[in-house]
Amino acid sequence: DVPVVLGLWGAFAASVASVVRGTGPVYFDSVTMFLALLLTARLVETGLRHRSTNAADSLLEQLPAAVRRRTAPDGWETVAITRVRAGDVVQVPSASLVPVDGTVLEGESHAGEALLTGESAPVRKTVGSRVLAGSMNVDSPLLVRAEAAGQGTRIAQMVALMNGALVHKPQAARLADVAARWFTVALLGVASATAALWWWLDAARIVPAVIAVLVVSCPCALSLAVPAALAAATARLSRAGVLVARGHALDLVAAADAWMFDKTGTITTGQPEQVQVVWLQQGLTAAQAIAMAAALEQGVQHPLAQALTAQARELGLALPEASKLQVLQGEGVQGEVNGQGLRFGKPLLARDGRDDAAPGAIPADATLLELSRDGARLALIAVAERLRPGAREAVAWLEADGAHLELLSGDQIDRAQAWAQRVGISMARGGMLPEAKLARVQALQREGLRVAMVGDGVNDAPTLAAADVSVSFASAAPIARAGADVVLAFDDMRALSLLVRVSRQARRVMRQNLAWAVLYNLVCVPLAVAGSITPLWAAVGMSISSLLVVLNSARLAWFDKAGV
Repeated sequence: DVPVVLGLWGAFAASVASVVRGTGPVYFDSVTMFLALLLTARLVETGLRHRSTNAADSLLEQLPAAVRRRTAPDGWETVAITRVRAGDVVQVPSASLVPVDGTVLEGESHAGEALLTGESAPVRKTVGSRVLAGSMNVDSPLLVRAEAAGQGTRIAQMVALMNGALVHKPQAARLADVAARWFTVALLGVASATAALWWWLDAARIVPAVIAVLVVSCPCALSLAVPAALAAATARLSRAGVLVARGHALDLVAAADAWMFDKTGTITTGQPEQVQVVWLQQGLTAAQAIAMAAALEQGVQHPLAQALTAQARELGLALPEASKLQVLQGEGVQGEVNGQGLRFGKPLLARDGRDDAAPGAIPADATLLELSRDGARLALIAVAERLRPGAREAVAWLEADGAHLELLSGDQIDRAQAWAQRVGISMARGGMLPEAKLARVQALQREGLRVAMVGDGVNDAPTLAAADVSVSFASAAPIARAGADVVLAFDDMRALSLLVRVSRQARRVMRQNLAWAVLYNLVCVPLAVAGSITPLWAAVGMSISSLLVVLNSARLAWFDKAGV
């Protein structure tokens, strides 16, 4: 803005001097037109920057400012939403927005979650169902036990992710800002040289020539070239439920040539199609085995753990007290239940126990988990997972695009291969502990590949951090979600193909914008020095140059409107 301000003040001061003297040119019309055009360009840019968060911000503003909170078995009070804490029980009237993330304690209704999960049809909610702040309670009143309120809710985290994307500048934007600063310094030198030149040629033309040089130049076009494209691309992706947490991610996604996928909770949803006890020690019942395993898994973020605790809840099982819990990364969990030291997770023995179960009892791609005490097997539980929607289509698109794909799973190699074949990935690696996944990503990077990692669990966090660019899900473990460059708000993995296409188009638009900004200045600044451009047309040219950059970027907001 420095050259622009100097040009405006120069034009205004010269005009005032001409009015006082009663002779000479005035530029009040040029100043007025320039300000109007400049503010119009800034308005368009601001609109683009905020387009991506408007819907979510608007929803946040609509959340109830106060709620009814239970104080006793029959007592209620009205409190500000900022005073609600985890564990509080709140009322959610029908036809109103749910104010907190939580679990239904009483009532049955349907909730509209389109903006939060991508599910267009209202979802049935019963006792034990999870509800999200910002969803619409359609039918009947509910009592909800709060798990998160305010900035801890998923909708607030989505807004924070989208706002963060516009703060974290990619490398190209930082370089453009540096170039714009040096350009401004150089331009002031050119303006001084122009004044000296016209002092020697025709002193009467010094003021219009210098003003034209200062105004026609467009360092702001250089500075806008990348942020405007980034804002528009972020807006397009956010409408499809793809939340860009860091601005540099788009450039890295566009360049990625290897994609690594975790299995549980990534290729699969982590939600079981079936939880089945396939082997029991004599004297132990299936209900007892599930209850003990679920007691160990309480609070564990792994999707299989959540699936097991959900199954116990659906069966109405009372969970025993568990203590001294310890998560064994990539292996399972151990602790004490009713005074007994138990372990639940991957089978300890090299022979995983499939031969112990009845023939055909375990699906080929099911995960087999073992409940044991002091190394002795108590039960085998098979969990058959559900394939994540759009996983096959996303993998097929990336494969056709020429990317190198691998499935990295903690499961044994036969089950990893079964899942890879089911989804269409040609290479699968089983028995991968977190450090093995990390080593594989680093090995590919040493080969010169730019690696994108898609994962969702605590055990994926080191690999997500090491990858060139990382993708996770809004439902992922907090540590995985916090470390991801891109978060998929919806369950449909087909959004990955849109992410890649928009990222590549954004990179093309950024290059077009930068090329235009450089070309414009190379042509117009010499013309202004030569006195061939008047201050009025300099103002018009500068504003049009900025608007062209913004409008070219705006095309990204409607890129591939047909969907994914």
